[in-house]
Amino acid sequence: MLISLGADRRWFSISIESDVHPWASGGTDDILSAIRVLDAWRRGITLHELNTLFPFMHYDELAQAYEGGDPVATQWHQILAEGDPFFSLPLLHKIHSNDRLRTLFPFLSHGTLRLARDHTDRTAGEIRITPLRTGEHQVESTTPGEPKKIIEPFDQLIDAVIEFLDRP
Repeated sequence: MLISLGADRRWFSISIESDVHPWASGGTDDILSAIRVLDAWRRGITLHELNTLFPFMHYDELAQAYEGGDPVATQWHQILAEGDPFFSLPLLHKIHSNDRLRTLFPFLSHGTLRLARDHTDRTAGEIRITPLRTGEHQVESTTPGEPKKIIEPFDQLIDAVIEFLDRP
């Protein structure tokens, strides 16, 4: 939980985050309200209750999914709905159609699809898929010592990702 002070006027920006995702944020000019937000969160208030009691506090669909216990499905839904200018939407659908890969937490960053092994533990590692200008894809694991693979045929990409998953 973090409260930042406004520079030009009386303002308290509030951010509530975990190690892996933001829960809620907002701001107020009333320090007692800011303190009450943090106290309510510390006592275990839900996101909906937080927003109801403190309308200046906001959260998104993914935070709600974390609270509900299924952020992976929500993240896939958002990525497939929004797409990415640097990553092929048909490839995203192909990856999502695989039962094992659909259980990994996806996020797109700098044109690379990152598939987190465990959405609650950033140290669990991830598998990265990066499209190359040649039409091929680079597949790599963040596990130390794992070699990168350059994959050309679309269908072999899924097999390469699963191969990385099967390694300890």
